[in-house]
Amino acid sequence: MIYEAKSKENSLILNSVDEVLAHILAARKIGEKERLEFLYPDINDLTQPCLYSNVDKIVVRVNKAITNKEKILIYGDYDCDGVCAVAILYNFFKDRDIDCNYFIPLRDEGYGLNIKSLDKIKQEYSPDLIITVDCGISSVAEVEECRKLGMEIIVTDHHEPGENLPNALIFNPKLDREKGLFSEYCGAGVAFKLVEAISGLDYAKKYLDVVSIATIGDIVPLVKDNRAIVKFGLCKINKSEKKVYKIFKQKLSVNEEFTSYDIAFKIVPRINAAGRLSSADKAVELFISDDYFNLTCLIEELCTLNTDRQKVCNKIYKEAITMLSSYDLSNRVIILKNPDWDAGV
Repeated sequence: MIYEAKSKENSLILNSVDEVLAHILAARKIGEKERLEFLYPDINDLTQPCLYSNVDKIVVRVNKAITNKEKILIYGDYDCDGVCAVAILYNFFKDRDIDCNYFIPLRDEGYGLNIKSLDKIKQEYSPDLIITVDCGISSVAEVEECRKLGMEIIVTDHHEPGENLPNALIFNPKLDREKGLFSEYCGAGVAFKLVEAISGLDYAKKYLDVVSIATIGDIVPLVKDNRAIVKFGLCKINKSEKKVYKIFKQKLSVNEEFTSYDIAFKIVPRINAAGRLSSADKAVELFISDDYFNLTCLIEELCTLNTDRQKVCNKIYKEAITMLSSYDLSNRVIILKNPDWDAGV
């Protein structure tokens, strides 16, 4: 026996663990409680969202928007994480019969909030409230411009905060690391926690499938809350009657149940391909549409885009290797550039 448990029940659980895994856990000096949390995560043990800074104020503002039927726009990023975060909040507000739209800039328009996109949003949608997902924590000037245009904004993000923060209500778990709170959510994880804060965990669980895809795709640490999200999210996907998973399963030749491998190497690359070579809006449609024909066409298109992405990547790789053939490899840093290389890959 590698370590002793404090109770007979825990001892039986821990002793059933593969010996190699048990050695690793013991070598890392992970305590008994942490071992049990790691091996048997519980979705009901997630960190309470009300503990994070500004969440109570954000809940009040969002509830006001829901009550007053305000026009809301979700502003996201073009990768899998941003796509999933947009889908979670979009579906959440649509469930409440709110006039909600979403906007994801094209890759050549730049990452995150930008002035040109804000002007376009004002003209086309004129929302009362913008909520960013997976972006915005460094957009100090852009948030000011948003306010000048008469649009309120809430920033939800998971990226590292800088010294200067936007003048807005911000929900970013990394601002609360000194409190000892879990801070390694992906952008969709933060959106999920916002839904939980507004409507409770039991309601938020309906989005576990989407947030688990983003959590795997964004390669955040699969510990604590994230581990529970992925475990129960995969269960939800495999029990789901949603057409998107049935079509993916058939198209991607998934024999039995989806695994984290299937998500990471089959579904996520196809979601990312939309934002890399086309428009991320096509990927959002996967999670907000229920039309079988539409979903089938979308998945076919995303598979084609992913194949195109692979070809472009291979071409760039071969050209890079050729450029390196006459390069001094003793240099500590090597930077290669070609104006013909697609910025998306």
